Amino acid sequence: MGVTWSARSRLTLKRQRTRREEEGRPIVLTLGQIIREIQHAAAALPTDALRHEIEMSLEVQDAAISQYNAIPPGGRTVEGLIIANSTVLVSVLTTALYVRELTTRSLPVARFAVDVNPN
Repeated sequence: MGVTWSARSRLTLKRQRTRREEEGRPIVLTLGQIIREIQHAAAALPTDALRHEIEMSLEVQDAAISQYNAIPPGGRTVEGLIIANSTVLVSVLTTALYVRELTTRSLPVARFAVDVNPN
């Protein structure tokens, strides 16, 4: 399955939309807000859907990195670099938080009993 620049997961698309206040100025989310939003969305997904989203996030991440590397040095505008950096960072963060959520569901909790015998 080929990935084009426009191929994005549902959650990544949601975060990449430009958010605007009533006056039309962009809203810049803090890193903490982005992390909480991703964690909340990941927790709401069933396990199979979460696995699918991880696969899609990896494809988005791959496409974002390729797009970033494709920007020629002379053609780099500040706005273009900000968008490219943001897309790469959000895709990496999304993938990491999805994997973290999946591992908390998949791994059984290890329980150990320690017997201490002084003799």
